[in-house]
This record gives sequence, C-alpha cells and structure tokens, in this order.
Amino acid sequence: MLLCAKMRVFALLTIGPLIAGCSTTLPAAIDLPGGFPNHSEEEILANILTSVPDTIKTLQADATLNLASSLYSGTAQAHLAVQRGDSLLATLSGTPLRINIGQLLLTADSVFFYNRLENKLYLGGRATLVDMLPSVLLEEPVFDRLLGILPPLHHGSSMMADSANYYLNQGTEQLRVNPRYWRTDSYVRHLPSGETVEAVTFESFRAVQGVFLPGLVTWERALQGIRMVIRFRDITLNPVSFSLQFDVPSTAERIEVGNLQRPN
Repeated sequence: MLLCAKMRVFALLTIGPLIAGCSTTLPAAIDLPGGFPNHSEEEILANILTSVPDTIKTLQADATLNLASSLYSGTAQAHLAVQRGDSLLATLSGTPLRINIGQLLLTADSVFFYNRLENKLYLGGRATLVDMLPSVLLEEPVFDRLLGILPPLHHGSSMMADSANYYLNQGTEQLRVNPRYWRTDSYVRHLPSGETVEAVTFESFRAVQGVFLPGLVTWERALQGIRMVIRFRDITLNPVSFSLQFDVPSTAERIEVGNLQRPN
C-alpha cells in the first residue's frame, strides 16, 4: 500500500500537472487472411512477431496523452522517440500553448522525469515504479509493445476463434489477436479471484509506410483508479533525424522517487 501511494504521488507531481479527452479515427479496412480461423498457435505467434519488419529500428511520433486518476485528470502533448531494443524519450508540452514542460526517459532499468517548470529531476528504477507505470506496455521490448506486438510469455495457451479474432488464454492473462494486422489488440491480466489488474487495448490501426500501426492505445488499472490514453499522430518510421538526447541542467534538483511521501 505504501509503495502504491508513493507511485500515485509520483504521478501527481510529474505527469499529472502535464497531462481531458481524445477522439478516435476509423480503422483501416483489410480482409481476414487466408487460413483463418485454422492457424496454429505457432503460426499466430510467428505472424505477430514478424508483423513489424526487423528493418524498422526507430520511431518518432506526436501524440496526445490523456490521464484520468483519483488524484488528477488532464491532457498533455508529447513528442515520442523510440529506438528498438533501447530507450523511449517523451518530450512533453502543455496545451494549448505547447510550452516545453518536461522530458520522460525510459531506459532498460530506470525511469527519469525532468520537470522543466520546477527544475526538478525525478528518478527511480523500473521495479520501484511498477505500481504506476503501464507495465505491459513499458516492459522490454518497449518499441514492440507500444505497437501491439504482445505474444504470450509461454507456449501452450488455450486458444479459440470467433468470426474475426483469435483468443489466447494463459492462466491469468488473456490476449485477443486481430489477424487482419497480426497484432494483439486487447490484453487483460486478472487476479485468480477474477478482478482485472491491468487492461490494454490497441485500436484505429492504419498503414504507415506500409506497416500497420495502432492510432489509439488505452491502458487501465481499475483497482488503482488509473486510466491512460495515448493517441498517436504523425508517426514516422526510421526517421532521417532521430535523437534520444535527454536535456537536464546541472542545477536541477534530483529527487529519488522512493523517497517521496504522500501529502496529507
């Protein structure tokens, strides 16, 4: 409970003041693939893992981030830079003036947030922030997970199909696979009691440079009262100009997230 409280404080002090609604776009029309609904689990997993070519190494995008929680609700604009197998950098700005108000950097084992308005650097390990971060999205590999490449952790899932999708169940995890794009467009993790711990949906797929990408990602932890929506715009794959530069002045106050206390 104390760790959860600390993470909510972090959300309030960092993303909260930066981040009220998002709209969706119509999904691209594409037919079901040949062989549906008789693909094996191995074929489904192989198609998911190869849905984005290995030649795609970097991604840049403008996005709207919407946060709704028991502590704060609001919207921010973000410029995202993601390198496959490496890090994610988000430069955040407020609306409507789009003043640069901070940067969020996710590395393999750490999280850094620089609040430019207050000149404060919040930092901590990913394990420390597990109660606040959308874990299914931000576990490695971040690049793939943001695009809906979410295969089950192990083989041997129970599997079924309806008229449009495959469903893979593995213990407390359920994935719905859209064979039109070969992506996981819904992920749910629940407790043995049945309560949902985490839910993610990927929607509004469209072709970008020949690759189908989700235009809308929704992440929710209902038990904690947290919901985050990412609406992608202007996505570029393998951009000519790409940078993960994290700009923090030496005068910034450094704050370890683990030392934050919940306000009275």
